[in-house]
Amino acid sequence: MTNLMQDFTDIDQVALNQLRDAERSGDGVKLPFPALNIWVNNGDARMRANKDTCPMLYFGGWATDNETLGELILAGHAQTDLDKWAGFEGAGDKGNWQGRGSRTVTAAIIANRSRWLSPDGKTSGPHYDAAKGFKRQHVQWLALMYANSKPWGYVVLTAKGFQAMNVANAIKDWGAAIAPFRAALNAHTLPLSAFAITIGTSGAEPVYKEVGKSATSKITPMVAVIPPDLTAEKVAQRFITAPNVRINNEHLAQAADWLAAWGKNTKPAETIDDEAPAEDFAF
Repeated sequence: MTNLMQDFTDIDQVALNQLRDAERSGDGVKLPFPALNIWVNNGDARMRANKDTCPMLYFGGWATDNETLGELILAGHAQTDLDKWAGFEGAGDKGNWQGRGSRTVTAAIIANRSRWLSPDGKTSGPHYDAAKGFKRQHVQWLALMYANSKPWGYVVLTAKGFQAMNVANAIKDWGAAIAPFRAALNAHTLPLSAFAITIGTSGAEPVYKEVGKSATSKITPMVAVIPPDLTAEKVAQRFITAPNVRINNEHLAQAADWLAAWGKNTKPAETIDDEAPAEDFAF
């Protein structure tokens, strides 16, 4: 059976511990390295005509903007174009913009930061506080994303409200799904971030869920997209390799200020539209 620890040394155990701690400490500036912002985008039943051309619009999933994506690729910070992500045109306060969407994202989730937003989204605090109106959660996950079964580049996955909880639960579900195979793979001390996990929407029909109390809306919940026939071999194929685990730990250290920024005092909320090569693996 595959031994996932064979390429790690005793010194690496410190890095593995740091990565595991980062997964637990979500609470907690700009990242000191390039990263693509990708956010949860709810599907819409009115977008059925787009189910084949841009499935994310109908089923729900993840979205990003073409301009930033193009800049990262041009500068060499991303390995390839996201050719499996479908293009679409978005509309916002600043006019129309071009984006890309996908039902799922596959990534090694390194760490996260969390805060709570005011009803107008203009201020935030580090904790839930009903008295101050901080009742909507906003979470960002730093991750190494994969495309075409290869490391693509660093991204920040963003979710708010109920979807923030859904993404967090999806990550936990992946942890539970991988747990039974850790012994066979000698992977007891590996953090979950040593594996590329898939999160988004799946199925032949979209799932629309009504959320909220006084003001309701429909979302397409993000879930853990886990193969029903998961095996130790398939989990091993999602292992990102020791070199990438080491690189992720370096980026974790560089992101320390960014991760801590939301754990400080109440502050204005940033405006976010809600909208080393490794071995290949197959999933």
